[in-house]
Amino acid sequence: MHSNSLNYQTVYDATSAHTTLWLFLWISMVVGTIVITRKVRQNGLGTFEIGKIVFGACVLLALVSAVMLYDYRMARALRSGRFTLVEGVVANFQPSNGHVEESWEVESKGQVHRFHYLDDNITPGFRKTQYNGGPIRAGLRVRIADVDGHIARLEIATQ
Repeated sequence: MHSNSLNYQTVYDATSAHTTLWLFLWISMVVGTIVITRKVRQNGLGTFEIGKIVFGACVLLALVSAVMLYDYRMARALRSGRFTLVEGVVANFQPSNGHVEESWEVESKGQVHRFHYLDDNITPGFRKTQYNGGPIRAGLRVRIADVDGHIARLEIATQ
Protein backbone atom coordinates (compact mmCIF):
# COMPACT_ATOMS: atom_id res chain seq x y z
CA MET A 1 0.00 0.00 0.00
CA HIS A 2 1.46 3.34 -0.99
CA SER A 3 1.94 5.90 1.78
CA ASN A 4 -0.15 8.56 0.00
CA SER A 5 -3.28 6.41 0.40
CA LEU A 6 -2.72 5.87 4.12
CA ASN A 7 -4.23 7.83 6.97
CA TYR A 8 -1.97 8.60 9.91
CA GLN A 9 -2.76 9.41 13.52
CA THR A 10 -0.30 11.68 15.34
CA VAL A 11 0.87 10.01 18.55
CA TYR A 12 3.58 12.51 19.52
CA ASP A 13 4.50 15.99 18.31
CA ALA A 14 7.30 18.03 19.89
CA THR A 15 5.55 21.28 19.01
CA SER A 16 2.82 20.45 21.50
CA ALA A 17 4.88 18.41 23.96
CA HIS A 18 4.92 19.07 27.66
CA THR A 19 6.59 22.50 27.84
CA THR A 20 4.41 23.44 30.81
CA LEU A 21 5.54 20.31 32.64
CA TRP A 22 9.21 21.20 32.08
CA LEU A 23 8.62 24.75 33.30
CA PHE A 24 6.87 23.45 36.41
CA LEU A 25 9.76 21.04 37.05
CA TRP A 26 12.33 23.83 36.66
CA ILE A 27 10.47 26.14 39.06
CA SER A 28 9.97 23.26 41.52
CA MET A 29 13.69 22.57 41.55
CA VAL A 30 14.53 26.21 42.26
CA VAL A 31 11.98 26.41 45.09
CA GLY A 32 13.12 23.01 46.36
CA THR A 33 16.73 24.19 46.49
CA ILE A 34 15.73 27.23 48.54
CA VAL A 35 13.66 25.12 50.95
CA ILE A 36 16.42 22.51 51.34
CA THR A 37 19.01 25.22 51.99
CA ARG A 38 16.87 26.74 54.75
CA LYS A 39 16.18 23.35 56.36
CA VAL A 40 19.86 22.40 56.25
CA ARG A 41 20.84 25.68 57.91
CA GLN A 42 18.25 25.11 60.64
CA ASN A 43 19.79 21.70 61.34
CA GLY A 44 23.21 23.26 61.78
CA LEU A 45 25.05 21.97 58.72
CA GLY A 46 27.91 24.10 57.52
CA THR A 47 28.35 26.09 54.35
CA PHE A 48 30.29 23.26 52.66
CA GLU A 49 27.44 20.76 53.11
CA ILE A 50 24.89 23.30 51.92
CA GLY A 51 27.12 24.02 48.93
CA LYS A 52 27.14 20.32 47.98
CA ILE A 53 23.35 20.13 48.12
CA VAL A 54 22.90 23.32 46.11
CA PHE A 55 25.53 22.17 43.59
CA GLY A 56 23.69 18.87 43.10
CA ALA A 57 20.39 20.68 42.59
CA CYS A 58 22.04 23.05 40.08
CA VAL A 59 23.46 20.13 38.09
CA LEU A 60 20.00 18.56 37.90
CA LEU A 61 18.51 21.90 36.94
CA ALA A 62 21.12 22.32 34.19
CA LEU A 63 20.28 18.88 32.76
CA VAL A 64 16.56 19.61 32.73
CA SER A 65 17.20 23.03 31.16
CA ALA A 66 19.35 21.45 28.44
CA VAL A 67 16.57 19.02 27.54
CA MET A 68 14.03 21.87 27.56
CA LEU A 69 16.23 23.82 25.17
CA TYR A 70 16.63 20.78 22.90
CA ASP A 71 12.84 20.21 22.94
CA TYR A 72 12.43 23.85 21.90
CA ARG A 73 14.97 23.41 19.08
CA MET A 74 13.26 20.20 17.98
CA ALA A 75 9.88 21.95 17.83
CA ARG A 76 11.48 24.79 15.87
CA ALA A 77 13.00 22.31 13.42
CA LEU A 78 9.56 20.75 12.90
CA ARG A 79 7.92 24.11 12.26
CA SER A 80 10.58 25.10 9.73
CA GLY A 81 10.68 21.71 7.98
CA ARG A 82 14.27 20.87 9.03
CA PHE A 83 13.85 17.17 9.73
CA THR A 84 14.31 13.84 8.02
CA LEU A 85 11.06 12.15 7.04
CA VAL A 86 11.25 8.44 7.90
CA GLU A 87 8.40 6.36 6.59
CA GLY A 88 8.07 2.60 6.73
CA VAL A 89 7.44 -0.48 8.83
CA VAL A 90 8.84 -1.09 12.33
CA ALA A 91 11.35 -3.95 12.27
CA ASN A 92 13.71 -5.60 14.77
CA PHE A 93 11.53 -4.41 17.63
CA GLN A 94 13.03 -5.07 21.07
CA PRO A 95 10.59 -4.02 23.80
CA SER A 96 11.71 -2.52 27.09
CA ASN A 97 11.22 -4.38 30.33
CA GLY A 98 11.29 -1.11 32.24
CA HIS A 99 15.07 -1.23 32.73
CA VAL A 100 16.55 -1.63 29.24
CA GLU A 101 15.88 0.65 26.30
CA GLU A 102 13.21 -0.13 23.76
CA SER A 103 14.78 -0.30 20.30
CA TRP A 104 13.59 -0.70 16.74
CA GLU A 105 14.31 0.40 13.20
CA VAL A 106 12.56 1.57 10.06
CA GLU A 107 13.90 1.27 6.52
CA SER A 108 13.02 4.38 4.54
CA LYS A 109 14.31 5.37 1.09
CA GLY A 110 16.98 2.65 1.24
CA GLN A 111 18.36 3.77 4.60
CA VAL A 112 17.86 2.10 7.99
CA HIS A 113 16.95 4.45 10.84
CA ARG A 114 17.40 3.13 14.39
CA PHE A 115 15.54 4.46 17.41
CA HIS A 116 16.00 3.66 21.10
CA TYR A 117 14.69 5.20 24.30
CA LEU A 118 13.54 4.54 27.85
CA ASP A 119 10.59 6.24 29.55
CA ASP A 120 12.65 7.54 32.45
CA ASN A 121 15.57 8.93 30.45
CA ILE A 122 15.77 12.70 30.36
CA THR A 123 16.05 12.92 26.59
CA PRO A 124 14.10 14.95 24.05
CA GLY A 125 11.44 13.55 21.78
CA PHE A 126 9.13 10.55 21.91
CA ARG A 127 10.10 7.92 24.49
CA LYS A 128 7.02 6.02 25.67
CA THR A 129 7.89 2.32 25.75
CA GLN A 130 5.45 -0.50 25.09
CA TYR A 131 6.12 -1.58 28.69
CA ASN A 132 4.36 1.63 29.82
CA GLY A 133 1.61 1.64 27.20
CA GLY A 134 3.53 2.96 24.20
CA PRO A 135 2.18 2.21 20.72
CA ILE A 136 5.24 0.83 18.91
CA ARG A 137 5.30 -2.84 17.90
CA ALA A 138 6.80 -4.94 15.12
CA GLY A 139 5.09 -4.59 11.74
CA LEU A 140 3.51 -1.22 12.52
CA ARG A 141 3.61 1.32 9.68
CA VAL A 142 4.93 4.67 10.94
CA ARG A 143 5.86 8.11 9.68
CA ILE A 144 8.49 9.92 11.75
CA ALA A 145 9.96 13.41 11.72
CA ASP A 146 13.52 12.66 12.83
CA VAL A 147 15.59 15.52 14.25
CA ASP A 148 19.17 14.47 14.98
CA GLY A 149 18.14 10.86 15.65
CA HIS A 150 15.27 11.81 17.97
CA ILE A 151 11.58 11.33 17.22
CA ALA A 152 10.17 14.85 16.96
CA ARG A 153 6.85 13.65 15.51
CA LEU A 154 5.45 10.13 15.44
CA GLU A 155 2.49 9.19 13.31
CA ILE A 156 0.98 5.72 13.02
CA ALA A 157 -0.94 4.45 9.98
CA THR A 158 -4.57 3.77 10.78
CA GLN A 159 -5.54 1.97 7.54
